[in-house]
Amino acid sequence: MIKKRVVVTGFSAITPLGNDWGTFKHQLQTHQSAVRYMPEWDAINGLGTKLAAPVDDFQLPKHYTRKKIRTMGRVSKLAVRTSELALEQANLLDNPVLTDGRTGVSSGSCTGSTDAIQDFTNFISSSGTADINATSYIRMMSHTAPANIAMFFGLQGRVIATSTACTSGSQGIGYAFEAIQSGKQTVMVAGGAEELCPSEAAIFDTLYATSLKNDTPTETPRPFDEARDGLVIGEGACHFVLEELEFAQQRGATILAELVGFATNCDGQHATQPQAETMARVMRMSLADANLKPEQIGHVNAHGTATLIGDIAETSAAQSVFSSDQAISSLKGNIGHTLGACGAIEAWASINMMNENWFAPTHNLKNVDSNCGDLHYIQGSGESINTDYVMTNTPGMLDAMGGMMTELGVKPEIEAFDTGHLWYAKDLAERGVIDSPALVQLCMGIPWGAPNDMNTFMAMVNNIPQDWNWSAFSIGQHQMPFVAAAVLAGGNVRVGLEDNLWLEKGVLAKNEDLVARARVIIEAMGSTLLTPQQVREKLGLTKRNPA
Repeated sequence: MIKKRVVVTGFSAITPLGNDWGTFKHQLQTHQSAVRYMPEWDAINGLGTKLAAPVDDFQLPKHYTRKKIRTMGRVSKLAVRTSELALEQANLLDNPVLTDGRTGVSSGSCTGSTDAIQDFTNFISSSGTADINATSYIRMMSHTAPANIAMFFGLQGRVIATSTACTSGSQGIGYAFEAIQSGKQTVMVAGGAEELCPSEAAIFDTLYATSLKNDTPTETPRPFDEARDGLVIGEGACHFVLEELEFAQQRGATILAELVGFATNCDGQHATQPQAETMARVMRMSLADANLKPEQIGHVNAHGTATLIGDIAETSAAQSVFSSDQAISSLKGNIGHTLGACGAIEAWASINMMNENWFAPTHNLKNVDSNCGDLHYIQGSGESINTDYVMTNTPGMLDAMGGMMTELGVKPEIEAFDTGHLWYAKDLAERGVIDSPALVQLCMGIPWGAPNDMNTFMAMVNNIPQDWNWSAFSIGQHQMPFVAAAVLAGGNVRVGLEDNLWLEKGVLAKNEDLVARARVIIEAMGSTLLTPQQVREKLGLTKRNPA
């Protein structure tokens, strides 16, 4: 198969350091840091770090009406706005390609909006629904950003949700690149986003990975520096418009850059301790995919979070792939670790720097740690580098979970809302991240993003490998038609998993109501009901007891 070429025709970022390239570059050149002390975090008992790099003064334009944003938390607002600006730059906002199925979205964040998560926490702890409404889950769900992007612009292509921690943004771009390269889509909106929340700081705090230089916020984080003491979280968003080259040329689009290679893998060993060997392998895979030699890469944008283990592992990996004069730098010293957004923001910055032949230094890097790899670390005022190729690295931790599950004997189940999710699941299986045959649950007729039409359902069924076990799950008034459809298609169904759902308009159903209604349908079609234990036995699964 001849691979199609993929180009960038629009991109936009909202960052702690500025929301346009001119401002962002000026802040880099004048050695500005967006990291500051967060006095509102003083009330949080046990939280060591009080530092973050927030996006200040973010406001949506007036055409974002209440109706349009009711399903959006802050992370989705950041994601949708950067997508809109990218589409505007690409001159695609009114193009029919957005709504005819040729345009999809590939994006993610570490989590949904945490205020909505708190509402559900209150629901559980208080046994009351006062804090939740019809849009609470849409704002909370991990794929809230791509779902809202698709709904806001009417995109009807594939939706790829890359909620994979630090790699969300880079995988968002990478999987979009592959979707176009393979001819599955013509245009993709791709990137990542993250909203600031102390819960994310607390996660890294428990891993002893955060900076505790609370009295000197502008002097941290310090990627690759011998005095580094950990990362600082930030927030932001960035989205690209990727197009198939011939389509972009035919419509006279301005081409900003071409993507020529992508690779992703996982350690399969530890969730938060990256391995240099695995990083080196994925760099070589990316070069091979692009048909490039290491010496053709003019600059490597490092993940460079300023953690002790991460910086050493990443630079050691780079040293084994490139020569000692390979230029490398990290933007984390200026904007902190923007988590799900970082891969996209740093790709945006890398392309802009490449196009202007200037690359920023690593802020706060004074003395390179001798344990880091032997590379050319850009310091001072940055460097002029004339190059046609750059590489951006985004090691993450959640893609390693699949390998950990296999090692622990846990059988993960893939929840699929569309064929894009199945494509990603098959990719994970092909790369050995999860075992095959896998378990798949098709989520249908769910108001927060899962389709309720039979054509989509059958497209998903037809994309499941024959040896995989699958079941269908739906809620509300659409549940029973999908019960029948799943049985007819030779699959399994799940009922009785959710309580207090609308079985029909005006009829509030309990679990027993759902089971009773489904039993009639299933038995009438000659199929059999199984208990959870019978299902485990049939699939050869063992219920794990907490250690």
